[in-house]
Amino acid sequence: MLLVGCATTGTVEVDMIGQTRPPLDDTSVEVYQSPQGLLSEIPNRKAPTGLELIARLETSGVAKRRTIQDVSKTASQMVSSLKRQAAKLGANALVVRDVVVAEEQMAGQAIPRTLNVRAFENGIEEYDAEPDQIMSRQVLKVTVKADSMFHDANGTSQ
Repeated sequence: MLLVGCATTGTVEVDMIGQTRPPLDDTSVEVYQSPQGLLSEIPNRKAPTGLELIARLETSGVAKRRTIQDVSKTASQMVSSLKRQAAKLGANALVVRDVVVAEEQMAGQAIPRTLNVRAFENGIEEYDAEPDQIMSRQVLKVTVKADSMFHDANGTSQ
């Protein structure tokens, strides 16, 4: 398993199955979904037959707000990240096979503890500390799984 960094979604997990090919421009990667209807942004068209699996890809991201629009936008950004990764592997097809939206508790920033210091005439200091508080919130985590594939339209597979 290979982890590849991605700015908008975190990391792309790459599980190599087949052989990589020379990198492509991501505009040459066609996106399909199976089963159809997973994401409304992807046209419902059937993937060509005879696809050769190069790698299984997975990435996750957090929707900024808990709305359908933000979940959809996050999923689209993740599909774009997966498409770029597929192109780097030489895949000319990306088949989205699973989209999971789950509610998660996300830790936020730590609020520093309060430290009260009292000094006395004899030099003794007294500390009264309150523990750090971690603010957390419920978020929607979106995970997209896809297969990077190669389709040999000419029938001359390497």
